[in-house]
Parts: sequence; C-alpha cells; structure tokens
Amino acid sequence: YSAALSVITARCGDPELTAHMIAREINLSLRQLERTFNARSTTLSREIRRARVARASQLLLDPSYDALSIEQVARYSGFSRGSSLARAMREEGLDVPGKVRSRRLGPGRSGTTATTTATHSDRGDDPEHGVRNRSVDYVVTVPS
Repeated sequence: YSAALSVITARCGDPELTAHMIAREINLSLRQLERTFNARSTTLSREIRRARVARASQLLLDPSYDALSIEQVARYSGFSRGSSLARAMREEGLDVPGKVRSRRLGPGRSGTTATTTATHSDRGDDPEHGVRNRSVDYVVTVPS
C-alpha cells in the first residue's frame, strides 16, 4: 500500500498514470493491488485523484505559480483540463480552483498564511472485512 502511494505521489502529474502502471512498478498484480486498496476502503483511482488535487492545491496557493492559468495548473497536476480539476476538487470537498487561489489574496490578507482544508469520509463500514469508517483531512499550507 505505502509503495503504491509513493508511486502515486511521485507520478500524479502524469496524465497517463494508471493502476496498471502502478502495479507493474511495484511488482504486484493489479488484482492484488486493488484488494489492498479495497481493504482500506479506497481505490487506486481515488488516491490518484487525491494526489492530483493536493498537487494542484499547492500550485494554486503558491504565489510563485500565479502566472499559470487554471488550465495550466490542471495539466501540470495530471488533469486533462481545468473543468476536470474543478470537479475533482469539489469531490474532495474543496472550493473550485479560482476561489482557492483568490482566497489567498483576500482583502487585507497580504503576508499571511493561506490554508485549504477538506475532510473526506468514507461512509460504508464493512465489519466482515475489518473496514471501519474513516476520515482523512487534507491541509495544504503555503506561506504567502
């Protein structure tokens, strides 16, 4: 599991990243890798999306990347277009990209720290497989 997450984090900017590629890279069958993620109430595609959203959030909150359009941030984060990024951010409980970026420079907020937080909860308990409800907090903090 941790090896797969490392690959996802390292390669999430690659729009061609697939579950097959990850399985091959860590020398596991795709089915075994899927079982490993399912046992943790998640999927490979969900974790790829989360890593991409985290990367995009970092770019949106870092003033060094203000020259990049939302479309460019999306592409550099592994999404095909800005609308795909916006949809993924909403699915993760975050504001749309433009709002995340503009909040950093909100009224009277120069020189402060911007933080975006989202909580994701998997609702289905599966006691038969030892899976319990979990929630994951995402916090991206970038000094401005």
